[in-house]
Amino acid sequence: GVLIGKTHETIVYNLLKTVFGEQCWQGIIIQKGKNEITDIDVLCIIGSKAICIQVKSKKLSEKSKTGEYESITNDFKNSVGASYKQAIKSKTYLKDPNVKYYQKDEQKIKHLIELPIQEVTDIYLMCVLCGEYDGLAHHVDYLFKTNEQTSLPLVCSIFDLHLVTEYLKNPYDFTYYVKQRIETWKF
Repeated sequence: GVLIGKTHETIVYNLLKTVFGEQCWQGIIIQKGKNEITDIDVLCIIGSKAICIQVKSKKLSEKSKTGEYESITNDFKNSVGASYKQAIKSKTYLKDPNVKYYQKDEQKIKHLIELPIQEVTDIYLMCVLCGEYDGLAHHVDYLFKTNEQTSLPLVCSIFDLHLVTEYLKNPYDFTYYVKQRIETWKF
């Protein structure tokens, strides 16, 4: 459970670190006052753009693999839906001047960190799924329920992310790719 999730998060972080270098952070905790509001699995910032990534390790159930509609919609809700809700919450609080950002070290001690968030004007959301998920692109188009098109996430598998980070090594190119995929997701 938790260990697998943390491992997947670290794999995603390491892939994105090859593109973003020092502008990539893992395990950001957003805190307002004494309350932890949410956390961001991986955060990348380049210039005025930020990419907020939530990683999910949920695997498809056996029934989904055989095409049972109800199982597919449940699995989708528990993977993409859950990570999207968390990403939206992160996006909401990322620009809040009253929050502080923390990271935990190996001993689980929280350390206050500074993020170059003041310059950020655009925040893109990504949901990275770590299980195999055939037909993911079609399911996103068909099953995603939202009215606010501008805040849709780029949903991809860890395998797709690995491929994209191999070809788009420049952080500006990578960010532009994410922006384009979000804006043209229906096509």
